[in-house]
Amino acid sequence: MKVTIISVRILDGDYLANALNKLSDESHPLIAEAYDYGSIDSDPKTLTKVLKGLDDTNFFVIWVSGNLEYFKNSAMMLKKAKLLNIPTFVFNMNRERADEQRDTFPYSDREYDLLYDYALLGGQSNLRSMGLWMLNKFESEKNDLPNPEKPPAQGVYVPGCPDVSFETHIK
Repeated sequence: MKVTIISVRILDGDYLANALNKLSDESHPLIAEAYDYGSIDSDPKTLTKVLKGLDDTNFFVIWVSGNLEYFKNSAMMLKKAKLLNIPTFVFNMNRERADEQRDTFPYSDREYDLLYDYALLGGQSNLRSMGLWMLNKFESEKNDLPNPEKPPAQGVYVPGCPDVSFETHIK
């Protein structure tokens, strides 16, 4: 299965792609392609590549910080995904903004809430669980889906660092 991910003003789409590619390394049939909205909006060749890549995409994720309208080509992408019947999950930390695109996700509210919670709480285990959900849904795998893990209440914040534990940074 193929997942196409577009990040809008945030890098979390890349973290999701990395988690999905780790599942692929474990012999799960999964390919993740991640793009940044800026390169799509500024480079016609990238726009064409992403649009063409949607033709064989099974699941489409748009990860947004702020307004989706920052991504000038979002309407075109969503229109093509709808035309191709590609299930789409638009995540925004602002739940009201995310829910504006709820109709692009054709599955149950329970599944939507689960993916939303995985994305909102973040971290490798939750992003991996998103991938397991995708494999269950599109590849008929029977992976257990854990409850979303809450991040630690205390830690060390280092931009771009996937691990916030004190132990990692004390060394």
